[in-house]
Amino acid sequence: MPVPAPLAWAYRHRAPLLLALLGAYTLTIRVWDIHQHFWMYGDQMRDWLIATGPMRELPLTGTPSTAGGTSLGPAFYWTLWIIAAVAGPWFDYLPHAGGLGLSFLQSAADVLLAFAIWRRTGSIAIALTAVLIAASSPHDLAISATIWNPVLSVAFAKTAVALLLVYGRGPSPWTMAVVAAMAWLAVQAHSGGLFVALACFLWFVARDLAARRYRDAAATAFGLQMVVLVLQIPFLLHLLGGSAGNAAPTAILQAVGQAGQENVVSLSRSVQAVGGALDVLVNQPWSITWFPTLLLGASAIVAVRYRREADIVFATALPIVLAMAAFSSWTRPFDSYWFLPLVPSASLLLVLAIAAPVRGRAATVVPVLCLTAILALQPARIARSHEFLRLPAYGALVQGSRQIAKYGQPIARIEAPFVDPEIDREVLYRLLGGTLHPESGLIATINPDGSVAYRKER
Repeated sequence: MPVPAPLAWAYRHRAPLLLALLGAYTLTIRVWDIHQHFWMYGDQMRDWLIATGPMRELPLTGTPSTAGGTSLGPAFYWTLWIIAAVAGPWFDYLPHAGGLGLSFLQSAADVLLAFAIWRRTGSIAIALTAVLIAASSPHDLAISATIWNPVLSVAFAKTAVALLLVYGRGPSPWTMAVVAAMAWLAVQAHSGGLFVALACFLWFVARDLAARRYRDAAATAFGLQMVVLVLQIPFLLHLLGGSAGNAAPTAILQAVGQAGQENVVSLSRSVQAVGGALDVLVNQPWSITWFPTLLLGASAIVAVRYRREADIVFATALPIVLAMAAFSSWTRPFDSYWFLPLVPSASLLLVLAIAAPVRGRAATVVPVLCLTAILALQPARIARSHEFLRLPAYGALVQGSRQIAKYGQPIARIEAPFVDPEIDREVLYRLLGGTLHPESGLIATINPDGSVAYRKER
């Protein structure tokens, strides 16, 4: 029987439709109720106030880093400034507009990565499964709804991996430059993107070396260095301005120096540490104690299965192996979120490792079963993401600040006893155009339901 025209169109275009639904879904679960629970602590408000300021005052470096100094470039602040300029007017320049903008970039990167995986593997089920594993990571979901630089690093890392999968086997100089730029912008946004960037750079050079095009390999390496150098011009200007001290990654330098002095290198410890961090990021709300071993096994399977398509190996297994090697001399504590840019590579690695050994009809069935499994796990993963990096008082603070701004009377200060003392009670009022007048003596108190009470200071 002939298929009705609308159904025939849907059948022919089922992959694009599914990709569009994927983007809409991941955006929805990231920003759901963000106007009620936005995480407006010190770092987030610091960065949003910078982004809503004039362009000429934007930093030439990135955000302060837990590794000491700052991240290696202004990609985060400049991107956030564009978000504030585009989305800010629609949301009265309130900070959750920044969370919405960053989440949109994340979901756009999800669609691009899924498209790239589909093109390379021919399986929309593999593409959707890999992207959903990464996008529904509770840490990813929770951080995406905030103004936090690792979010942007993950989006750039996904974009770099996607472009590598599509163009990596036969890149023109321009496409190679675009891939390199996306990869290095991931590093500028957050240092954890370094391992994805190195894997992309190594692929382009290794590709020429494997073909014995040694001059081309040298030219490629030089071109990659030029891309990095151009993107680092703002940071270099910052250093030339006499601010080298506060930009240096002091913790990293100290850790490397200590490891060199004490000769402390342990690859097994690093495998367990990095693998354990990825276990937290990929598998929550559950945990797999042998996940580091699973990652190494999956890397071996993918390396053998895709040995003739080595760009896939460089995009999936190599960033994880590089991270494990780099942290073999790291003896200090670190947070799991440092490795968020590796989650897309790890997710695709696991799915490819599961699908690689199967042949025939099973090659279609197994990816569909994987997709069904990750879809079934979505409610639990989404629920886990709501347990941290949420500020339920945000909606009441917004509502109360709006009322005070409309009140039209000079306000000395704003109080909100139900809010964590670290939260600035007055910043939303100022973003809404309000001005504080300490001499007025009038105090506004925001209640948990968003209502406002006024009293004169005695």
